[in-house]
Amino acid sequence: LAASHGFAFSAPPQGLFGWLDTTVDSERLAQRLLAEGFACAPERLFSPSRRGGPHLRVNFASSQDAKFWAALARARDALR
Repeated sequence: LAASHGFAFSAPPQGLFGWLDTTVDSERLAQRLLAEGFACAPERLFSPSRRGGPHLRVNFASSQDAKFWAALARARDALR
């Protein structure tokens, strides 16, 4: 589903979570997704330096819904 909506994983998905390279500010993107009912973690939350970036951590259990990927694509496009 990720590739069909124009997203690529930063590393091969493993476990319950994966990192997407969104090409936009992941903090702002996560806020937009939260407004649509989807919780994701921006890169800054996991960075030792607390710097933001384009990477977004997604939960595979909750991201199997095509509605998530459509919302993610809309939010990303609005930030471009």
